[in-house]
Amino acid sequence: MFAPTNAVHACTRGSELAARLSAVADGVTPSGPRYRPGDTDWALRTIVFRNYGPPVLELCHLVRAAGLSVSRPATRPGNPPPYERVFWGLGPVRARIFADHFAQAARARGLRGLVVAADHIELTYGDGRYRIAFSRMPQLTALLEMVLELVPYPELDRLLAPVHGPLASRTILSESANAVQRAVYQALDRHLPTAQEVRKFFDLHRYLRKRHGAAGPDADLAALIEDEDILAFWCARPAADADDQRGSGDFVLYATVLRAFNEYIKAWALARTVAAEVRAAPVGPGGIDPADIDTADDPDAPDDGSAWHQAVRDATRPVRGALPSAADPGEPPPSPLQGLADEPAVAVKFLTGTETGLARPLYDLAPLAGRLPLSWLRSAVFDPLQRKRTPAAGTDRIPADTPGYRDRLATLARLGVEARRRALVCVAQLQRRGDPVARGVVARLTAADAGGAEIAELLSDADRATPRRQGFNDPAVPADAFIEGAPLLLQLARDLESFGQSAASHARLQAPDAPDDYWRRQFETDRRRFADRFAELYDLQPREATP
Repeated sequence: MFAPTNAVHACTRGSELAARLSAVADGVTPSGPRYRPGDTDWALRTIVFRNYGPPVLELCHLVRAAGLSVSRPATRPGNPPPYERVFWGLGPVRARIFADHFAQAARARGLRGLVVAADHIELTYGDGRYRIAFSRMPQLTALLEMVLELVPYPELDRLLAPVHGPLASRTILSESANAVQRAVYQALDRHLPTAQEVRKFFDLHRYLRKRHGAAGPDADLAALIEDEDILAFWCARPAADADDQRGSGDFVLYATVLRAFNEYIKAWALARTVAAEVRAAPVGPGGIDPADIDTADDPDAPDDGSAWHQAVRDATRPVRGALPSAADPGEPPPSPLQGLADEPAVAVKFLTGTETGLARPLYDLAPLAGRLPLSWLRSAVFDPLQRKRTPAAGTDRIPADTPGYRDRLATLARLGVEARRRALVCVAQLQRRGDPVARGVVARLTAADAGGAEIAELLSDADRATPRRQGFNDPAVPADAFIEGAPLLLQLARDLESFGQSAASHARLQAPDAPDDYWRRQFETDRRRFADRFAELYDLQPREATP
């Protein structure tokens, strides 16, 4: 499941393109599978890595060769493209099938402008020659089908029309290939991350494969990631592009590295989920197919669902994964900060901008933050310092009064306590209004947090501590603002508490004899390491702290 091929599919953004490419890779003929896996894997890598320039040029020459090999009225309206019978009329796509086809065409008609050899064909033009090996033709055919999933057939046929002309030349073929490449590029923008993002994804994959190679080729590399893996990866990157402060071209910023690792973890979480769905066996005495479960009660599902269910299974193959979206299994639940910023909760200033800024990075880097709290703390503390550094700044100093890891954890803990208190303030506001929904909100807030005997005291405290902020004491604010805000604040409190528990567990694991002092000592160690790295990146003399 965790082979590099699967990681390629994990780079697609959403299921639409993944499902289309799945249909190509899993195509069948009456004689068996249409492609060998290696051919479609190559075509897929070519598209996802956006390395389709030379292959598309080679494909255009093959399309011309296919047109020359069949007898047809070249320009009669309504006729299918001349290459159609070659690419989709020869059965399973194998090198020997192409070799036999071109050899038979040469014997039957003679092929003007095309020479057929034992292992390749060679096209001749007025401005040169072009050779294509038979072993490449299955790969190029798969590439053609995948291009057709991106560029509509009529549009692609129009772009390829010049390659069939009697005056076709290598120059004209190059121009046609460039036109096809532009069309593919525009289509991929809707489905794929940028080329830089894809490269970063596979930089991580190769690094982790090398670092954890002893775990075996099928190891879940994302599950093996540790804090030291992330820091070592950042420290090992060359400093040549350190002037790129945005980190768009390289992993210069530690924040860029952490985001890339987080996306890698999310992609593989999705791959695990999809793989489990695909490999699920029939259950129960009747042998119910898991793919049928979700639609068993769907009145719109087809009676004979075999083809439909096969399409569902095809679209969820593990190697057809996607970077998670909000609805994907690998994606963490939505941040409560988003709900607090939307209607109707936004009518009340539940959080200040500073408080929101403290909590947001935890959600931006979920699930990594909870799993690797040290890596997240490194980012929270040192990223703001790195972003202020440029070669022109002339300093690598990390101020001695920089708040450490214990300070950040204490600040987040206080915010969690305050968020829980404000959730109770919402209930107090509703009760003061006599709102009938208040009873249900109370039950939701206190079911897992306080017994019934404590609720009156809690609400009394909350009522006395109502903040003097926008909306809290405004009768014009609708009750829905408090009804929506209360559970969101409680979710925030629980998330912050959960992160604190993860950090405490990490400290106990790393320093069972002195967990209370662990974060201070770790911060001092990291301060020296980050100062040295800043000096290396920005060509400065390392100094740990300002005097």
